Amino acid sequence: MTRNQTTLEPGDRIAVTHGIKSPAIVEPIARQIAEQILTDRPDLARYPLAVESAASLEAKCRLLRDWVADHGMFGNGYRPRSGVLLLLKFEEAARRARRELGLSPKAEIELEKLKRETIAVDASLDELRERGRQARANR
Repeated sequence: MTRNQTTLEPGDRIAVTHGIKSPAIVEPIARQIAEQILTDRPDLARYPLAVESAASLEAKCRLLRDWVADHGMFGNGYRPRSGVLLLLKFEEAARRARRELGLSPKAEIELEKLKRETIAVDASLDELRERGRQARANR
């Protein structure tokens, strides 16, 4: 539909700019992202709200990136378009969500290191328990 037409048809999006305020646009993308996250990291299924929130942020970032790609970063002169400023805010929130869920390379490395340390501590504790049992048995 063009802006000159006077009637709207189902599916027309004349009032939509980037779509981040429209659940009908955001939710299908977010669902797809959440499914991909859970495919790659099934252990995160225990945290459905965190995954849903992260997926929603990622969907909005995707929509904003597409909008900026179509419309450019700058409006009149050298002032960034409002969509660019929104993208920066959503990208920062998405980055925090990725880190929180262990979905960035650095966060994944830190998570694996923590897992290894936990396993090592558990092994050390098991060894200490066994020594204690042996010491009591030898009395």
